[in-house]
Amino acid sequence: MSEVTNPIQACSEVFVRPRAVFEALKTHNNWSWIPFILTAIIGSLPGYLYFTSVNQEYYHTLLKASPDLRDLSPAEIETALSFTQTADIAMYVPIGSVLAMIVVTAIVATYYKAVTGSDEENLAGFTDWYGACWWIGLPTIIGAVISILMILLGNASGEIHPSLASATSIANVFNIGLDSAWFNFATSVRLEMIWNYYIAAVAIGTWTRFDFNKCLVLAALPYVVIYGVWALFLVF
Repeated sequence: MSEVTNPIQACSEVFVRPRAVFEALKTHNNWSWIPFILTAIIGSLPGYLYFTSVNQEYYHTLLKASPDLRDLSPAEIETALSFTQTADIAMYVPIGSVLAMIVVTAIVATYYKAVTGSDEENLAGFTDWYGACWWIGLPTIIGAVISILMILLGNASGEIHPSLASATSIANVFNIGLDSAWFNFATSVRLEMIWNYYIAAVAIGTWTRFDFNKCLVLAALPYVVIYGVWALFLVF
């Protein structure tokens, strides 16, 4: 198996040969700036494009049917809508998206460092795992590109459903709308997460001596806990 020798090659190889990439990252942890930049820019574009493309009146009509607003009085609804001007949201979505990525990645990196600490030969620290998380998250840009294309090809009048900003999500696949209490949950569950999960397991397996079944469990645990708790909250 040929070695991965540069970060540009690693960005493509991580999709098909993630183990080779994480072997290279043992000595090239400064490469992680590349996937961070790609994820930050491309990952934040769907939200920005959505709010610069959607018809504001159409978007407000959808919002009025959402669980957060539909039980309010007309005056309260109008007040709430005054804070959801699409032009203003478009300005803040990229910033909020990147900041959220940075914070969530730090939490996940802390988790990976903690669960791999029992392997005495594992030398990866927090910064190593923080960089690794950007490689693990690269499949996100595939979903983002699909979302961008679907938004650009959307209704010319601007009647674009919010789920298209996350086109690979189960919200879009199963046509779950803003009127559902499950919309945010469904929007965050995307098909490419399976790819993220597999790459995470490979990363753990490459940097530790854990058997692959254990790596699969450790990689899945954050998803199970986060989405399990979220689903229980929605149910009860």
